[in-house]
Amino acid sequence: MQLKADRQALTQGQKRTLAKLNAILDRSDAETSALLHHVMSVRTMRAKEFFLTGV
Repeated sequence: MQLKADRQALTQGQKRTLAKLNAILDRSDAETSALLHHVMSVRTMRAKEFFLTGV
């Protein structure tokens, strides 16, 4: 899977930045989920979730 390879190829700095972005998005969503409203396919949502969290 290309997405998995891309995620594994991130540098340590990029991984830290991704973790910080994830934390900001989680706090934003906890504050008001309306800010993160989006429309995308289930496949795209799963790919995004995997890239951001590795799960």
